[in-house]
Amino acid sequence: MQSQNRKINFSRKWYNFGIRGVIIYFGISLIISIILSSPWLFFIALILPVALSLYIIGAGDRWVNTLKNQQYPENLDIHQRDHDAFIIIHSMGSFSAGSYCGLDILIPFYTKNRYPFKIYHCYNPQEFLEVLRNEKAKYVWIIGHGWRGGVTFKWMRSFWEGILKKPKKTQFPYAKIRDNLNEIPKKLFIVQFHCNHIEKGFSDNESLVELLLDDQAGSDAYITENLTHVISIWFASRDLIRKIKRTSIPESEIPKEIECGGSCNCR
Repeated sequence: MQSQNRKINFSRKWYNFGIRGVIIYFGISLIISIILSSPWLFFIALILPVALSLYIIGAGDRWVNTLKNQQYPENLDIHQRDHDAFIIIHSMGSFSAGSYCGLDILIPFYTKNRYPFKIYHCYNPQEFLEVLRNEKAKYVWIIGHGWRGGVTFKWMRSFWEGILKKPKKTQFPYAKIRDNLNEIPKKLFIVQFHCNHIEKGFSDNESLVELLLDDQAGSDAYITENLTHVISIWFASRDLIRKIKRTSIPESEIPKEIECGGSCNCR
């Protein structure tokens, strides 16, 4: 089955700055520091994005690295209830930094509004495809490494190995699912929170938005045109939740937390 060509509406918000934006930022900071004869101003300009990136990475790790935040509600049946799928394309070693960026915003927002979600930890293309095949995973957020036409699982033992050797990686182009689109349900919402540049190593850079986004009214997507970074993803998450509308789970269906100390027996 061939997919129809879909026009992509690339996000061009202020936080979607790429290499050019970084150069402009530091260039303006340097000029201002020279005009004001304040080298400390330029130093602060250098430190701010690094500090913000470290905060974003740490915040995401804190929210995801706990069992209770893996899904909502706790008794969510992923094959019976429509839900948002937060898909983590896991990479190993130094490449794993920033794998959870934005989830410190998404998790509390979804929990507060009683919107069902599940975090899917994918370590290979097969696990990723299994999520896409679930017809109840109607809204997908893909976080990790990739390019416009696919996702990338990377791994290395150390930072220096990445410099001295070519990092190992497994690339999964979205185009591989084109001939079996009848096996994968359309999605109402697709977010490609990975890099969305053109990968010259592939003849086809068709995005998941073009392949799987449903044509019905109300469907939406988020995709950038080039490389991305944790700061861009973090601000995009804050922006996207402003228009997220899902069906809240009735309070009567939310399991009540049982509070008991370590010495009591809960039945």
